[in-house]
Amino acid sequence: MEVRRPRTAISLAVIAVVVSVRGMITYGGWGVGDTEAQIDYIDMVTDADGNGIPDGFEIVFNGALLIAGVPGVGTDGPTGADDAETRALAAIEALEVRIPVKPQTRRIQGHILSYMQILADPNTRERRHPIITAKILDLQNRMLTNDPVYAAAMRHTGTLLDRWEGDTFAPEPTVSGTAGRTVRGYEGQLNRRGDIILFDHATNPFNWINGKDWDHVALYDGSGKVYDSDLRGSVSGDCNGVDLRSLRGTLERSQEVQYAQLDDRVDRLSTWMAVSGAKREYGEDCTTSYNLIFWNKNRDDALYCSQLVWKAYLNELPSSARVDLNSNNFAYLAWLTFRYGSVGRWFGAGVSAAFGTYAYIIGRLAVAPDEIARDSDLDYYFRENVVLTN
Repeated sequence: MEVRRPRTAISLAVIAVVVSVRGMITYGGWGVGDTEAQIDYIDMVTDADGNGIPDGFEIVFNGALLIAGVPGVGTDGPTGADDAETRALAAIEALEVRIPVKPQTRRIQGHILSYMQILADPNTRERRHPIITAKILDLQNRMLTNDPVYAAAMRHTGTLLDRWEGDTFAPEPTVSGTAGRTVRGYEGQLNRRGDIILFDHATNPFNWINGKDWDHVALYDGSGKVYDSDLRGSVSGDCNGVDLRSLRGTLERSQEVQYAQLDDRVDRLSTWMAVSGAKREYGEDCTTSYNLIFWNKNRDDALYCSQLVWKAYLNELPSSARVDLNSNNFAYLAWLTFRYGSVGRWFGAGVSAAFGTYAYIIGRLAVAPDEIARDSDLDYYFRENVVLTN
């Protein structure tokens, strides 16, 4: 599927700004330590053109997007590989370091990464997961609430990335009615088994930690059921891991939903085979548990939601029909960089320090719902705010 997206014209002077970006610094441990160079902070106030985005921030950010090139193109190359997106992400990291956020924000980012490690540690008891997740979400809200510069940087990042990506998803839902939402019957919009459904603020808070636009994804199995992997330990009668679940039950815990199909190169038989093969491989009733070590996307003994969807279309089809839905999307990596900071390095179990920042770990070594959502093999056909009727 090809989607035409607007390109921003940027002068050669902007490229020079990016090439000459100063202030590249590193921090020890979790983002707290002595700087190795004087930081050349970005002016986050001056907005000469009056478009609501500080001029210095916009110039350098757009320069990084210019390096990245066409939206939606990604690679799985190692850190330091000479590809456009790796170089563009380096420019984004250099810019993020130059944002004059409060020292407390940097400390909080370090605390969040520490909690992430605890969540991913197989020795962490399951009953601690909701408590740790709640702490992470509280810390995220604290940064947005207590640091206006951080909040502004996140807002401007979203605006510039949305402008760069263009019309990636289906159009926004039509606004109607006193509630300001469109009420529609969801079941009739699902045309075939194997359709991919993306959810915003779905199911449990753990999924929200790394979600930009979408934080849960599932395969439609027909008859109002979805095949997915989720943490549902707090939901009565449900389990943690891969299972066949009620679509309505998932919608009831969501705010927005997007329906997609593989493009015309993947026929109806292949979508059936993807779901059926995954069910044979991973079973139901959580016989395959939930994978909290999210950077290990290649394991089969435990799966998270987007890992399951990715494997279904990559591994369960004949080689000629396989689809790799892991887009490794640059916009998602850039957003993660600003959310969690480019300072510090991620020293997770089984992850070399050479892999770099947390954004790199999630964006390249994991496969997130936002990465599947931005894959060019998907055709979106419906989007709605979730309002269920009896």
